[in-house]
Amino acid sequence: MDHRSYVGSSGEFDRMGKWQFDYVTPKITKKTRFLDLGCGSMRLGKHLIPWLNKGKYIGLDRNQQMIDAGIQKELQPNTVEKKAPQYVATTTWDMSNIKPVDFVWAQAVFNHINIESIQACLRELKNVMHSNSVFYFTYWPGVYNPQQMTLTP
Repeated sequence: MDHRSYVGSSGEFDRMGKWQFDYVTPKITKKTRFLDLGCGSMRLGKHLIPWLNKGKYIGLDRNQQMIDAGIQKELQPNTVEKKAPQYVATTTWDMSNIKPVDFVWAQAVFNHINIESIQACLRELKNVMHSNSVFYFTYWPGVYNPQQMTLTP
């Protein structure tokens, strides 16, 4: 699968990434510790990582191959070295190596997983969020399809 298609229509990849960036940046500062749940192929990360201060972006996804493809194909060659983003690939929502974050973003992640996986994510998030952290996510209920991206609770 093409890394851009992993997160929706490949034709909408750049437009949606820019929309996400334009939506979140008025709500944060360059010093914000930002957790991008479902970072996948760097649709948002390609815009946000260069904007944030060094070490402030954390991307989490279940698919290491998509993370690697996004880094390779969407980020400028020196961005990772210059901005030191952290990436976590996990199928169990393991956030034990993530320090507390200020802002969590999960666009269309919960739409593709079952309720038990959402609950597991929320249990882990409580360990990386502090009293002033903000969590933005999208969710619309539908018929659960186990062929989609189910994460183990």
